[in-house]
Amino acid sequence: MPVRAAAELQPATDLRIAPDRDGWTSLHQAWAVPAMRRDHRHDELEVNLVLDGWAEYLVAGLRVHLPRHGLGWLLPSQPHRLINRSPDLQMWIGVFCPALVASNATPAADGAGPPVAWLYESPEETLVRVPGRAETRELARLFAQLDEPGMSTKRHRIGLAWLLSECWRAFQSADLALTGDHLHPAVELAARWLFDHSGDAEANDLEALASRCGVSRPWLSTLFQQQLGESMTDFRNKQRLQRFRELIAHPMGMPMTAASFAAGFGSYAQCYRTVRRYTGLSPHDLLTEALADGNR
Repeated sequence: MPVRAAAELQPATDLRIAPDRDGWTSLHQAWAVPAMRRDHRHDELEVNLVLDGWAEYLVAGLRVHLPRHGLGWLLPSQPHRLINRSPDLQMWIGVFCPALVASNATPAADGAGPPVAWLYESPEETLVRVPGRAETRELARLFAQLDEPGMSTKRHRIGLAWLLSECWRAFQSADLALTGDHLHPAVELAARWLFDHSGDAEANDLEALASRCGVSRPWLSTLFQQQLGESMTDFRNKQRLQRFRELIAHPMGMPMTAASFAAGFGSYAQCYRTVRRYTGLSPHDLLTEALADGNR
């Protein structure tokens, strides 16, 4: 991906880090956390560690896949969005304030911590690697310890610095490095638009979407399938399915029919067919599964 200075990008999102903290860790679970509805970036360095399932991001024009046990970095200069994930995704997220990163970083990429240049620009390669199972377990233990409430400021700061160093060590020593897929601008625009508007009736008109992207529908359909591995219809329907699952599993419990319309389906019958096609379950079975996941 091209190197871009953070100052040229969109305003940074406030991650609401407590004044006495230099970052935080949090467990992202697909059944408990809604998907991102827009791009964002932040001044903090972020690392993701996938325990189960998989996740896919759009990162500065790249489609980036994080498999099970994948360890990936997201830099301050990289607008990103989680666009797809498996229903069983469990992923630790850690964020580190610039001052903590700078005090533990090294000028080169072969030191004890990430290179300090990561705070200001992006390297050419995709920053995803797959450590071994034992390293993944050890990193997950460190993430979990730092997520415990009541830890003193000093212990938390030392622990974050150690986690940053261990993530870097695991990343450097991993044998398997993954590359991202460069997306054609029209494919990226179509994917972002469908993600943002899957609940709208306009998302049914793929001819209009192709015109919005400045290309023909047959051309866009073919390239979309090639670069994202699924059709535009499947991509849109999966966003609607994910939204439906979130709505019915929410503590407030939206009724099935209302949730189907809110997710973008034209009828409950259409919703039922889509749920059955992609999951093999009925909507009621999907709700049972989602509630069971939330009680793990």
